[in-house]
Amino acid sequence: MFISFNGKLHDENENIFSAKNRAYNYGDGCFDSLVCLNGAPKFFNAHLKRLQTGIETLKINNQFIQLDVLQDLIKQLLTRCFSRNGNKRKTM
Repeated sequence: MFISFNGKLHDENENIFSAKNRAYNYGDGCFDSLVCLNGAPKFFNAHLKRLQTGIETLKINNQFIQLDVLQDLIKQLLTRCFSRNGNKRKTM
């Protein structure tokens, strides 16, 4: 499995942030789950819009990734991590 952190993909066993990380300790963030059929997420634009709204509402620092980059990153994760059908989760 891979994890996206600050716009980069990391192996799940890689140490990518400190235990002092606020989001890790307090659960700061938002997430959305995707359903994929035939290798493509259903209602992808609606998912991206919900994530963007959550990021803005929570005033999360989004300097590392723009919406078009996020879209590409999600597609990379889908390609690398999962079969053609299933559920996916993106946490910001």
